[in-house]
Amino acid sequence: MLRLSSNIDATALSAREIFFNSHSLVLQCFGCSRSDVSRCIYAVSGYLFYQKSPFPFGAPSSNPSSRPGYLDFEGDNPLDLLAFLISSAYTTYWSLQGRGGLDAIVEAVNHVLKMDKLNEKDVLDELVLRGMSKAGLFDLFARSTTLLVPLRDSRKEPGEACVTFSTRRESLEE
Repeated sequence: MLRLSSNIDATALSAREIFFNSHSLVLQCFGCSRSDVSRCIYAVSGYLFYQKSPFPFGAPSSNPSSRPGYLDFEGDNPLDLLAFLISSAYTTYWSLQGRGGLDAIVEAVNHVLKMDKLNEKDVLDELVLRGMSKAGLFDLFARSTTLLVPLRDSRKEPGEACVTFSTRRESLEE
């Protein structure tokens, strides 16, 4: 099993190199998993995007009424989301506000890789949906939501172009 750690020697590297190396490492780890890389990224964001998550993802614990950091995400694809996660964690660390964000990303990536290895599809599905919702990519509580093929579980045989989830209950006869 791959384990991600945050032991980066920043003495000889620029901020851009550190970001690029971290981004590449996370993508490489997700590339070795059974799930699609996009699913893994959304699952990580679902793991991180909570009000009580460490700053910069949640609200600072000193002021629980403040705005959570995940509301600052403005991208529209998984790679933008991963770049946001990594850059905001490093920005917080370099501005001497603590390494909680870096440690949280490491914990989240390891958790997602572990759930993937243990074939915990339901846990990953919940994290993916929560991550996409918190990232503002769709409304989790909308009447009907459509997920594209790459975001479905990649271990199943492909069917139609998308899967539709709905909160409306259909009768069993249909």
